[in-house]
Amino acid sequence: MVINMMQKRAESMVLDAVASYFHHATDGLGPALETYQNVACGEKQGEKARQGFVYFNTVLANSAYVAGENFSVADITLYAGLVFAGFAKIAIPRSYHI
Repeated sequence: MVINMMQKRAESMVLDAVASYFHHATDGLGPALETYQNVACGEKQGEKARQGFVYFNTVLANSAYVAGENFSVADITLYAGLVFAGFAKIAIPRSYHI
């Protein structure tokens, strides 16, 4: 139950937020594919992703893993979101535990 909940948080707070930021607030995949962009929405999603970083930084300050004592799909989802954030050029503070 905890793994599912934390996986959903990683997905909505980081991975999905970064994806929306990438597609709406950057050049994304180029004008041929990004035919509609809402920059204000994209910027808001970028802020949501940064808030997600803060949340997961707090979680990982006290635990090696996102959802308990073992590596799980929640960790994989957060990792995917963080890799995507790097690609989308959303800065993650070096002092963070994520």
